[in-house]
Amino acid sequence: MTATPAYDNAGVQELTTVNTACPPPQIHRPSTSLKDEQRQHVHRDHLRRQRHRFAHPHQVSRISPFCKSMKWCDLYLARSMRVTVMTQAVPFQPGGYRYAPGVFQYSAGVAAEPGFEIVHARLREPIQLADGFDFIAAHLNTIARPLTAFCACELRSPEPFTEDGFRAFNEVYAGTLEAWGIMRDGINPVARSNVCPKIDPPPAPALYAFAYTVASDDAPPTCAIAGSGEVPEGHATYHDHVVAPGDVSPSGMVQKANFVAGEMRRRLDVLGMSDSVVTSAQVYTVEPVHNLIETSLLPIGLAAHGLTWHYCRPPIEGLAFEMDCRVVRREIIV
Repeated sequence: MTATPAYDNAGVQELTTVNTACPPPQIHRPSTSLKDEQRQHVHRDHLRRQRHRFAHPHQVSRISPFCKSMKWCDLYLARSMRVTVMTQAVPFQPGGYRYAPGVFQYSAGVAAEPGFEIVHARLREPIQLADGFDFIAAHLNTIARPLTAFCACELRSPEPFTEDGFRAFNEVYAGTLEAWGIMRDGINPVARSNVCPKIDPPPAPALYAFAYTVASDDAPPTCAIAGSGEVPEGHATYHDHVVAPGDVSPSGMVQKANFVAGEMRRRLDVLGMSDSVVTSAQVYTVEPVHNLIETSLLPIGLAAHGLTWHYCRPPIEGLAFEMDCRVVRREIIV
């Protein structure tokens, strides 16, 4: 790999505008009227003992504020589910964006800093991940953007991983980001989704889409939220913390969707995008989603412009529902 180009905004090409401005619909904001006794927080001394679990100092562990505010969220979640909560976004100046801290393999989401916007690019056909990184590098070079402008990606994998297999895959993936000067000291600012098509899966992990920043003086706020399944991040294992484990009944799926929808909204809040209208929302599941649109997604503004359902499974065995979303004005096919 040649040396990373200087961080220079010169020569950035204008890309085709797909999402045009439209009057934002009214978004229902759930009330925050739950009683104080339902607002259980982890004590500070417990946080200090558990600090080693988290990948970034801007993370703390507590009950999701969004779960506390949603009337339809199960009391089980509000009382007993601890999740990794990002309290503030962190600037990544070489890329022109800020990120919501997540775990070592990905951040929880990214938003463009002033003077930049995020562009979403989908490949015509997924390509194997190693070739995909080469493709991203060539594309960024073509538009005179540094490798550090790469801020999010969407992957497709052959089948859900075991937890050990997921860790091994993430270590290889993270190696490329380190070589690009993006991931440093174990902190990864790049958002990611990784799901497994039920029909016609790729033979190996593949790149489906990616996002990057370009210079823009007049762009509205833009962001890309990483995929999340029905399990909080930051624990030593996933299986012990899955919401409604093994339950894909209509009620079980509502619990899962409620948790994930709350996570999407919370990540938008952390990135300062709470007032922005989501322009694209994706659901990944092989279970029916029709009732979830009305019960879990529309009430909090995640499907104002419709919903794309990918017949895919989340990347880890035992999960059944995943989402990601974004707020962009430019989407291209490359």
